[in-house]
Amino acid sequence: MGRRREQVALVGIQDEVDPAPLAAAPVDRSSRRVRFFRFVRFSIVGASGIIVNEAALALFVGAFHVNYVVGALLATPCSTLWNFILLEIWVFKNTSHRHRRWHRWLMLMVVNNIANFATLPLLVVCTSVLGINYLISNLFTLILVVLARFALADRIWAPARDVQPPSLEA
Repeated sequence: MGRRREQVALVGIQDEVDPAPLAAAPVDRSSRRVRFFRFVRFSIVGASGIIVNEAALALFVGAFHVNYVVGALLATPCSTLWNFILLEIWVFKNTSHRHRRWHRWLMLMVVNNIANFATLPLLVVCTSVLGINYLISNLFTLILVVLARFALADRIWAPARDVQPPSLEA
């Protein structure tokens, strides 16, 4: 017989002194594992999104001759679309979503653009003040926000809260 992966809650055990039932919170190791692997997949998608972002930035600056700050602002929607598609079909495909697809897209765009605007001063300092190549500066700023983006993205794609706790009544 295989090892049981979920702990059963202790429900309905009553004491003579305290008639209220005791309920132990379930320890769900499998949900931690799922979250960890979701973070790994999210990181892979994020890494591929960084490549898309860097390529788009290089294209905007190199081929279209726009300023690197404008190019960074334009590259974000390109990588966000790429990331959104992969997040939908690979990272969070097996979850029951709390939000509709258009709402998830809108929230991801907002999150990524806020992160983009928040890191623009660092991009400018690294590139214009310190003389670092704009692509390296951009890469540095993108890496800084990975964990924050996961925390927010995990909330965007969080499973729906439609599972009710077991009733304590007999």
